[in-house]
Amino acid sequence: MANDDRLMLALNAVVSAPVASVNRIAALDALRALADSTLHEEVSKARDENVTWSAIGQSLGVTRQAAFQRFGSGTKEQEGKGQAMIKKLLLEAPERAKEVVRALASSKTDVAITTYFGEEAASALTAEKLDAVWSGLIASVGRWEGFGEGAALVVGEYVVDETRLEFEAGTLTCRTTWGVDGKLAGLFFLPALA
Repeated sequence: MANDDRLMLALNAVVSAPVASVNRIAALDALRALADSTLHEEVSKARDENVTWSAIGQSLGVTRQAAFQRFGSGTKEQEGKGQAMIKKLLLEAPERAKEVVRALASSKTDVAITTYFGEEAASALTAEKLDAVWSGLIASVGRWEGFGEGAALVVGEYVVDETRLEFEAGTLTCRTTWGVDGKLAGLFFLPALA
């Protein structure tokens, strides 16, 4: 029996069941489960036809990321690999963040971008923009002197590292966000919290 036929039978069972009855509750639950299973199949078919996550998310009234999180790469094996990548990245993120800062401080911004930045971050944070930001930091808080304490944590599918940067006239926090691909997705210089 095709999914459309199953859906019609399940819907008819809901409509024909008495209101406020356990039969109607059971029929609604069966319809929900069938609809959810069918929705997953339809999303999979749409992806096979190269429909974007953005278009799927829009049709569901959610973001492309939410659509992907709900329907994409859902096997236990893939989830396990993703968790292993996150754990590895959690250990590596602090040193990667320091390498990015060292590159900025030594005018090797291009090296940092090609080595660590993801595609989206690289297009938004060009070498010229990053050099201007670094120059602005030096103008505000003086010469960079080294690293202070740092900590990394997992936020959803990202690892966020916050490392203190010691300058001659102040302290800032460098916040980096890393995707599961190991690439930089965000870079921020923030006032350090006391």
